[in-house]
Amino acid sequence: MYPSRTQYRNSVMNELFPSEDNGGYSFLPVTKDNEPIISAGGSATVFKVKDQKGDIFALKLFIDEIKGRFNRLRTISSYLENSKYPFFTHFSFIEKLIYVEIPGAKDEDCYFPGVIMKWIEADTLESGLKELVISNKVKEIRQIAENFKEIAIKLLDDGIAHGDLKLSNILIDDNLNLILIDYDGMYVPALNGQRSIENGTACYQHIKRTEDDFNENIDHFSILNIYTSLIALSVNPDLYTKYNDGDNILFTKADFITPDKSKLFSELSKLNETKGLVFYLKQSLNSDNIYIDNIKDLLNGKFPKPHLSITHKPEKVLIGDLVKISWSAENVSFVKINGVDYFKVNSIEEVVTKNQKFQFEYGNGLETIKQAYKIDTIPKPEIRGFSANHVALKFDEKLELKWDAKNFKTAYLKYNQIQIDVSNVNRYTIEGLTKSLQVSLELTSLINNQKVSESINIEIYYPVSLKVSQEKKITFPNRSVKLLIDTENAQKVTLSPLNIDLTGKKEYDLKIDKDISFVIVAENKRYNVAHKSEIEVLKAPAYTKKVIELPKIELKIPSPQIIKIPSGNLINNLSKHELFSMKFNKIMDKFNIFKIRYKNHLTK
Repeated sequence: MYPSRTQYRNSVMNELFPSEDNGGYSFLPVTKDNEPIISAGGSATVFKVKDQKGDIFALKLFIDEIKGRFNRLRTISSYLENSKYPFFTHFSFIEKLIYVEIPGAKDEDCYFPGVIMKWIEADTLESGLKELVISNKVKEIRQIAENFKEIAIKLLDDGIAHGDLKLSNILIDDNLNLILIDYDGMYVPALNGQRSIENGTACYQHIKRTEDDFNENIDHFSILNIYTSLIALSVNPDLYTKYNDGDNILFTKADFITPDKSKLFSELSKLNETKGLVFYLKQSLNSDNIYIDNIKDLLNGKFPKPHLSITHKPEKVLIGDLVKISWSAENVSFVKINGVDYFKVNSIEEVVTKNQKFQFEYGNGLETIKQAYKIDTIPKPEIRGFSANHVALKFDEKLELKWDAKNFKTAYLKYNQIQIDVSNVNRYTIEGLTKSLQVSLELTSLINNQKVSESINIEIYYPVSLKVSQEKKITFPNRSVKLLIDTENAQKVTLSPLNIDLTGKKEYDLKIDKDISFVIVAENKRYNVAHKSEIEVLKAPAYTKKVIELPKIELKIPSPQIIKIPSGNLINNLSKHELFSMKFNKIMDKFNIFKIRYKNHLTK
């Protein structure tokens, strides 16, 4: 457990430096208004102190422990001691630099390390830049940008990296000279293969930087960020008031997350002095690689030309084929094809026409390039005509085929599992066909072996036979006459003139009411045969029905007389005439017509 900032303060004020254990270092605090001059930030506190000779130093004391930090600091200190960089300050790492009393801790656990370096009388660039912006000293700001560029190029050339470049880690003197401080995250060649112990400050670093990124290239993004910001302020100092939040210069992490929506990116893209730098800053953010290969050229205003590598597949193309056109872009912020924006994709699919051209237009805001891309096409095989002498062929006829074809490599006739190479002819005769079939002409394209085919259905016909028998030739009206029909090779059987379809029928009951002569025709597309016959319909005998008129009889019937009919033996005494009269009268009574009156001795 490391001491707090307050505990460190107490030890510095009480001058608790064990010189016998730390190599002879002992310091007095430099105070202002009886308070030590302190700069606190990150994981350390920096005190302004002086030694017994009165030389001023910066004393950096850590408030937390980071594994491997001290070994790194020794390595970095050794590297800088053997190098001569005007923008670095040599420092020493002391393991038991100060004693801090920690309640409950053993005495031997109260010694803590620190870093000692020469005190530089200079402001941080953070505060110095603010004053220059307020004073609208754009020339001085531009000079600072150029001074920073020189330091950056030197770092890049020598294969070292600061690791946490930001305004508060850069000091500026009265002559605008810059000095880098705070070397905890620094990379030097002797640290190759290790992981980073910090990722820098968010508003200065690439959003995809991780602990695995620890090499001579980790400053690329922050260098371009700081240089672009300084150039922008040298053109328009008002940007500072508009975009500075106290921690950054101009850019924020939010700008880096969504650069296409950033107002700052949009505004700087419109300034001639910064639009190129901003383009490559945005390009870096859109890349999976946090490093910028041409960073030195960008700092020197050498911006690569936009470039597009265009290809298509398949390489050999038939007219009308679907082709995939792909491209890879370098230093490009927009891509248009035939006026349509395609920047968000890197390929399109198109059905190509004859020798089709695609007009590409691409660039990055600095330069626009127009490039025509032509796809050489090969025509597809074409059958312009394929015909037969007859599609309904008699069984003993020859099949004569002819065609007009072009743009093919090979041509084949195919039928009945037979394949005939006809690449060098345009007609062919087939004999001895016995059944209906399909004949195909198949062409193979000049490339890609694509097939084009056309087919003709050929029907083979044999002579038609027809046998008809009828039950009788004479009949009465509306009486059935059975017809028996036997055919071969017929597609249609018709009875005329009644237009009766007998196709497929073996027998038919024909009803007629008058004499008829008829024809039964059996046929297919090439043959026909007819059977003629007739049926006589007998007439029914004539019948005349006559009505007999009875003469008119006028009957005068007198008043009825009661006739007493005798009974018993009296009847037996009646004559036959009288008995007949009695019976007749009874019958007439039923019909109420008349009676025969007679008299005999029984009448009263």
